[in-house]
Amino acid sequence: MTRLLVSLAPRVELGENIEIHRDPIRVGVLHWSTRAPMMALVVRARYAIEGGALTPIEPGPWVVGRNGSTAPFPGPMFVPYKPGCDVVLRGSTTVESRGPGLPTPAKITLGSRSVRLAVPGADVPAGTPMRFELGRGQLLGPDGLPGVDAPPPSVELADKPVFEPGHDYNRYHAATPGLRFDHPEDGTVVELEGLTFPGDVLRFEIPRRRPRVLIDPSEAGSSLQVAGIHCDTIAIDVDARSVELVWRGNLELQESPTEIEKVVVLVAPEAESEADPELDYIEDLRELPRGQFFHATEMEDAERGQDPPALEPQELAMAQFDSWSPAAAPSPSIKLDRYVEVAAVLTEQRAPREEVLRGFGLTEYTWALEERAWAELLANLPREGEEAGGLHADYARLVAEHSKRHARPEETSITPEDYGAIIARMERVDPSKVMQEAGFGLGAWMRIDARMTELADADPAVEAAVERAAATERARLRAVPRSKGDDEAWEDDE
Repeated sequence: MTRLLVSLAPRVELGENIEIHRDPIRVGVLHWSTRAPMMALVVRARYAIEGGALTPIEPGPWVVGRNGSTAPFPGPMFVPYKPGCDVVLRGSTTVESRGPGLPTPAKITLGSRSVRLAVPGADVPAGTPMRFELGRGQLLGPDGLPGVDAPPPSVELADKPVFEPGHDYNRYHAATPGLRFDHPEDGTVVELEGLTFPGDVLRFEIPRRRPRVLIDPSEAGSSLQVAGIHCDTIAIDVDARSVELVWRGNLELQESPTEIEKVVVLVAPEAESEADPELDYIEDLRELPRGQFFHATEMEDAERGQDPPALEPQELAMAQFDSWSPAAAPSPSIKLDRYVEVAAVLTEQRAPREEVLRGFGLTEYTWALEERAWAELLANLPREGEEAGGLHADYARLVAEHSKRHARPEETSITPEDYGAIIARMERVDPSKVMQEAGFGLGAWMRIDARMTELADADPAVEAAVERAAATERARLRAVPRSKGDDEAWEDDE
């Protein structure tokens, strides 16, 4: 079976220094059937909770079956659907006794709904600190029964489960009924009171800038489509002050799992309409070439405790170049002076190209991105007026400065006669070969060409000398049989 390819776009923050963030998002896929073949997409992200803000951190391993109440994540992740959203806790809490046998109140709030819980009392004096492990039957719900931490029965899934209409999907929940909420909207507030330490309220919001999934159909010419995914699991580790969120969505396939071979994942706010994803998310899609490309995790991978197979080099190259948007280039990740510096060193052709790029921390691929980014930025920017911001002038100045910095004294020894002969040979032979034989690269030739053009414009005698030398060299070359390579590449003026 063809593996599902995931293209994960980075988050790019534009400012004085461009920052590229590659969030550690995990994507899984489960193939199952009901009245039609289905594909469940499981998207995971974990965050540190810092003063109410969420900072992306590395998620834990995939979990296939229930692996104990002390696990960092409850219940199997590869389930097809959850009718609601589980709120589950891990870690421990320290509370002060309210007196012998008196429970300590606690509360979980998700949006407009709150659920009151209690930490059972103990036969100790009031004010005595009491530490309880969450997830071991020590929280009470409003009915006095074990609350948030009581796991449902273990769920066993076949390789490709088939669920008929009317199947009870509630069995895939990881929280007890009292801690199942409606799927929260982006920006929904989550609060925990009395479940960390006295007086502390752990609070955060479901991110507005969160994973979005776009389906890239296998059919040629098909457009990207938005896949609806909903947050159905909020797993909070109160000791680590972290939360793992899971978004899940299902796609009905017409024929087979190979119908969809690629998905694009963006970390972005919701688009206003999502009628045209390629336009609605253009600012995120333009950065996709700088992203991560990998196979989605399947249940069999998780059962073996292994990552999905890595892309072969050829597969990776195809995925990278296929991600280039025809509508917009990515943002430059290096400043203009650095871009011009790299281009100048490459133009001099004094060292192998790969060696030069490696010295600047670049590869052929990443340099191609910078070239397209800066070319499009300069092309779309007005050359004059307040909007131009002087960028074109800065570019021209930097190009001239770097070119001058690389100039060598021997370039000035080229005479009008030398120049004319070189021009004639370039008409017959590959110019790069002529420059190589003359001992200079493209950068040096551009300086020589500019100097001779300036001299010829100022002095007709120089122009005449160039033309005579070129005519003499052409005549000499006509008497020399062409080589096969010359015939394939170049034509003379005859």
